[in-house]
Amino acid sequence: MTGQPYPVSLHPAQTHPLRQAILRPGQSTESLFYPGDDDPDTFHLGVRDNTGRIVSIASFYANPLPDAPPEHQGPAYRIRGMATDPAHRNQGLGRSLVQAGIARIKAEHPEPISLWCNARTTACGYYAKLGFTTRGDEFDIDGIGPHYVMMRVLDPRE
Repeated sequence: MTGQPYPVSLHPAQTHPLRQAILRPGQSTESLFYPGDDDPDTFHLGVRDNTGRIVSIASFYANPLPDAPPEHQGPAYRIRGMATDPAHRNQGLGRSLVQAGIARIKAEHPEPISLWCNARTTACGYYAKLGFTTRGDEFDIDGIGPHYVMMRVLDPRE
């Protein structure tokens, strides 16, 4: 890929090929539809390669942080379905998606808001580099593997 990657808005169905290939290989087509994909506050971002093929995706859902402590209760966003084609990894595509999502959320919310995800244990270091911290203990998502809840507070004044 040449040039600086830039995220574009996607329709939920445009995320399905990468969800299938990276996140849900061998699982049913129904597993590609996540609850909330079509909600009005949900948005999906992607990066295209030079041929126009979508090679990196992330979805952002207005979704409260589970078991949130008092200081993090209220509106929150969740990152879900983040994936990058293996041939395009380590190029900053995922980072650009998260940064674009953060910018959009901050622009739409005048008060601090939590951003969280269920991070695969193997991705915790990645999210930590983006300013996320681990909450709670490791847990297993059936058929997918071990995860941690990771979160970051977004303050539009910063």
